[in-house]
Amino acid sequence: MEQIKKLQNQLKEFHLDAFFIISPINRRYLTGFPSSLGFLIVTKKESLLFLDSRYYEAATKLVSGSKVIRFKNNKELMKIIKKYFQKNKVENVGFEENKLTYAQFKKYNEIFNKINFIPAESILSKLRLIKTKDEITNIKKAVDISKRAFQHILNFIKPGMSEKDLQAELEYTIKRYGGYAASFDIIFISGPKTSMPHGVSTSNKIKDKDIILVDFGVLYNGYVSDITRTFFIGEPNKKLEIIYQIVLKAQKTAISKLKVGMTCEKVDSLARNIIKKAGFERYFNHSLGHGIGLEVHERPTIAQTIDMQIKTGMIFTIEPGIYIPGLGGVRIEDNVLIKRNSTEVLTKDIPKDLLIL
Repeated sequence: MEQIKKLQNQLKEFHLDAFFIISPINRRYLTGFPSSLGFLIVTKKESLLFLDSRYYEAATKLVSGSKVIRFKNNKELMKIIKKYFQKNKVENVGFEENKLTYAQFKKYNEIFNKINFIPAESILSKLRLIKTKDEITNIKKAVDISKRAFQHILNFIKPGMSEKDLQAELEYTIKRYGGYAASFDIIFISGPKTSMPHGVSTSNKIKDKDIILVDFGVLYNGYVSDITRTFFIGEPNKKLEIIYQIVLKAQKTAISKLKVGMTCEKVDSLARNIIKKAGFERYFNHSLGHGIGLEVHERPTIAQTIDMQIKTGMIFTIEPGIYIPGLGGVRIEDNVLIKRNSTEVLTKDIPKDLLIL
């Protein structure tokens, strides 16, 4: 696979003989194959995917670019890997320092006592920053399912329904339209509780003149979308209506001025400064956005103090919000793809102008 070749090039640059990968997410990124358990070893010349009998047959049919090897138990696997390292004179091995527990690290150091394990997870996270054509296709499909599911909810929702019931209906609709699942626990909240950015859906009933905040996403072929929309049932509270327009202006401004080479910190300030000028700075209490891909939260982080530059091929969220305890909150979240000379709003077909049902 394309990703394997990119990692192999990085091994040469960082003077590593191999990379030892245990994370299911990173294994899937490099091989395209999902499994809860497995080990991947990538050297400068080859890639070996070790799986047990639950996954072996499927992997032999689906995986290309990696040799699939079956193991019976962990003890046998460690012997196979140790023998491989010795035969191929592997000495310096990169590993995912944020994925490996201390107990695992200690164990591997004891088993592979002649190996220098070198923290190198940043290599993988940098590779995952820039999406491939296939990744973009999968994320766009997740977004398309999101659009259809959200439209269903707009047609379905009525006063008297509970937050939990609507949350369940949205999750069911996501699956009915081809999503594997919701990409995270759906936030479907109403009324003053919308002032909590990550509020929890309850049995609270939707009422006339309520503000509704829905934060949801779709998991499709391993990749995710992440969208937030805020809307009103009946005539909105005037202050919340004003806040909505401020958040919308901040979000649209940040998206319209996005360009390659801009720092994440600068992008964050584009939206934050509009909210600040309106007098609501202390009510915008999270970063402007985050990367999406195989995970709901990936790099880059679009936030204050983050000086990473925006690059072609990145996909991330833009999601300013204003949250006032006792009154309610507004967040509007889109997914954007950075192109060489433009920004594509993947979620543009999901309405975000002031919506009153």
